[in-house]
Amino acid sequence: MAQDALITEDGDLAVDANGDVPMVEDIDELAQSCRLALNMWKGHWVLDEAEGLDRDSVLTKGFDKNLATAAIQDCLLEDPRVTDLVECNFDLDKKTRILNVNLKIEASNQLFSLYMDLGELN
Repeated sequence: MAQDALITEDGDLAVDANGDVPMVEDIDELAQSCRLALNMWKGHWVLDEAEGLDRDSVLTKGFDKNLATAAIQDCLLEDPRVTDLVECNFDLDKKTRILNVNLKIEASNQLFSLYMDLGELN
C-alpha cells in the first residue's frame, strides 16, 4: 500500500514538535484517503469534477438512507483499492442536525472502520 503525509481531522498537514511531517501507511493511509474523499464535495475539485462525495444526495432535507449510502459507496469505489462498502450506519444528532456515519470498508482483503462527521443536514 501507499504512504502519505498525515492529515489532521481538521484537514491540516500534521507537523510534530520537531517540525517534521509524520507519515501514514498501509491501512491507515487508505482510511485517511477515504476520509479525504468523503470530505471533498463532488464537482468542487477543478482537476477532476467527478471526484468526491455527492453531498446533495447525503445532506438533503428529506434524508434518504439508501440514496446516501449509494453516494458514499460511489465515492469510496473511486479508489481502486476499495473493493466494497460492507456496512454503512448513520447517526443524526437531531438537535444540531449533524450527520455522522460509521463505515466498514473492504480493501485488499482487509476490513477497516471509519467514523466521521459528514456535516449538517440542509
